[in-house]
Amino acid sequence: MQKISQLIPLLTQGGQPLSISGLKPSAAALLAAQASARIARPLLLVTATESQAGQLAQDLALFTTAPVHYYPGYEIPPYTPLSPDPQTTAQRLSALYKIKTGGAPYLMVASCEALLRKVLPDAKLTGLAELIISGEEIDQEELARRLIEAGYESMSLVQNAGEFSRRGGIMDIFPPGFDYPIRLDFFGDLVETMRLFDPISQRSIQEITEAEIIPVSDVLFPPDDEGRALLLDRVERIALELSWSRDEKEVVMDKISRGLKFPGIEFFLPLFHAELSDPMACLAPGSLVFLLDPPQIYRTIQLVWERIEANYQEARAVQSAIVPPHNIFLTKEAFQKRLDGSRTVKLFDFEEVETGELDPSTPPFDSAQGTRDRPSTPPFDGVYPRPTPAGTELSPPLRGARGTIESGIGSVGERSRTTAETPIVIHCGNHTLIKQHLELQRQKFGLLAPLTVYLRDWLKDGDQVHIACRSERHATQLGQMLGGHDLPINLVDGPALKLVPSQAINLYPLPLSAGFDLIDEKVHFLSEVELFGEKRLGQTRKKKAKTTNEPAVNFEEL
Repeated sequence: MQKISQLIPLLTQGGQPLSISGLKPSAAALLAAQASARIARPLLLVTATESQAGQLAQDLALFTTAPVHYYPGYEIPPYTPLSPDPQTTAQRLSALYKIKTGGAPYLMVASCEALLRKVLPDAKLTGLAELIISGEEIDQEELARRLIEAGYESMSLVQNAGEFSRRGGIMDIFPPGFDYPIRLDFFGDLVETMRLFDPISQRSIQEITEAEIIPVSDVLFPPDDEGRALLLDRVERIALELSWSRDEKEVVMDKISRGLKFPGIEFFLPLFHAELSDPMACLAPGSLVFLLDPPQIYRTIQLVWERIEANYQEARAVQSAIVPPHNIFLTKEAFQKRLDGSRTVKLFDFEEVETGELDPSTPPFDSAQGTRDRPSTPPFDGVYPRPTPAGTELSPPLRGARGTIESGIGSVGERSRTTAETPIVIHCGNHTLIKQHLELQRQKFGLLAPLTVYLRDWLKDGDQVHIACRSERHATQLGQMLGGHDLPINLVDGPALKLVPSQAINLYPLPLSAGFDLIDEKVHFLSEVELFGEKRLGQTRKKKAKTTNEPAVNFEEL
């Protein structure tokens, strides 16, 4: 990984943002993981869409053991009577709490839209957290009161995040950050045992010794009469200022006065707190920020704000109960200011300059496939010809605003002589053509036979070959099948932390959204999910065909 390692020292240098072009999103996960391990700093990765953020968070698990915190977006239109899934809200607050209180370097992944929505103040998030330790005493009544103050709902049975229940000396709580609810067994005020349990079967899963109970919602009703009076006063003032209709105001004030949450209450968040925070404010000083496809990120932010303004004006026209958008969302200027306060690294998928233009000799770009047009792979005729792996045909140099950018990134010393605006080019290919090749030859030769041609040629050339599988079982099964083709196999129990030359194909029990080739480094990462999808790789059992002279029903058995 010489080329990737050359990038790491540049990430911490001050000055203008660093631009890197040519790196595919799944390869960007590798760079981020290597950077996090080498420089020991928190790292925020920002994507243009929510689906990209989810895929990136999954990909990072293949390359690092550091905590990966996925911060999801709400994905609900602004100023609509809709509320997000409580599990999504719980996951957001859990991520914020961990990055605020965690000491080890972490990686946070979020879409740009998710980062625009403001959140409850940091002091509320950390101040309402409750550490419960098995074997210590805690007042059950006080604990129940603090749970309600932190946004939990009292239920007869706990099923979802943000719920708790009490039955005699047993208290069940489902806090953010846990896959299962927690059952506390009390003897008086002494916590005798703490166990995770299945909310459906009610069976215990695992005994634990401690748990941090954090707020489950940004919308927190005041616990005392004075706080509720101040909240209602803020509602009165904003209703008068924005000319809410009388009926709308009365409905909102009635529900808030009774402590009832209603669909769309999240758009009234500024009324519940004197001052709000935002996700990027929770980042530790010195954090790195990776922007994956900056032009698309800024276009997305522009579209989001256009939708916010349009819905806001439409709601004001009918005197709906609303709060101004700048009180709920980060403005474009505020978002940019947050970026300016951190060391920013811009990652471009293709080898092009943000302000430049492509060389006229570059093959045309195929937006539907997401790749540049390349000659098709030769047909597989069963003789195992040597194919040209996808991504090895490099595009011509790109001509930007400051001249031709040579292929490769050169040494650190060479980089220091270039201007800050000149991006570092990494030759990185995808596996679109390999996937198409496998599909074309599947009916005649099966799934694996054509793939083994690529694998053999890569190993013969001394390249590193890594395959990410969906699970340990899939990795074992694929390893057995490739071993049947006389290929050397190495089953790796864990993530790909160190990429060193190997004479075997490394198989990992962790998925990857899409494969990639680091061409100069001679490293190939293949994705089982991308190449084979949900196809069954093993031998399928053939159903026994019924003979035509056999009766459909054996009446003697009846």
